[in-house]
Amino acid sequence: MKSYLAVCIISLFGLKIALAQTNDSLSVSQTSTTVLQPGDTLINLNKLNGGIVKFQITDENKSILSSNGLLFTDNAVLISENPLLLTSSLLVEIKTFASDNEWFINTIRIENKEKQIVIYASADKIEMATFWRKNGKIWVVIAVVAILFTVVIGYLFYLDRKISRIS
Repeated sequence: MKSYLAVCIISLFGLKIALAQTNDSLSVSQTSTTVLQPGDTLINLNKLNGGIVKFQITDENKSILSSNGLLFTDNAVLISENPLLLTSSLLVEIKTFASDNEWFINTIRIENKEKQIVIYASADKIEMATFWRKNGKIWVVIAVVAILFTVVIGYLFYLDRKISRIS
């Protein structure tokens, strides 16, 4: 019985469940301009994502933007603060939570090519693995599975002790 129990435990721990995160490209935009003025809007992520509730931008990306004369406002709009500082190409990623309760990863690439500035922006929707994970109820499912697993292992130990007493 103990060998059977060991095989069951090893096979249960041998299972691996992988929750994959997939990206579906929602929209891509490209704009090109020759002259930037202070205050010009480069990208409006609020419009690109269909309304934003909140966004996350790292301090590193903020410093990249500010060192290139760009400002990311509180309402998720990238504006030109000092266009003369934009001398090189840059790439930043910003996570946004849209009003339809979906997360997006927005990739913004700005290239400065021979007196012409090209701006690429893409918004990739982050798909949740399951409905329960999307609503935050995956932890309830994990807790129930853990309780059931503990009860089954406990019952197997109980049966093993009882059988060894009988024999």
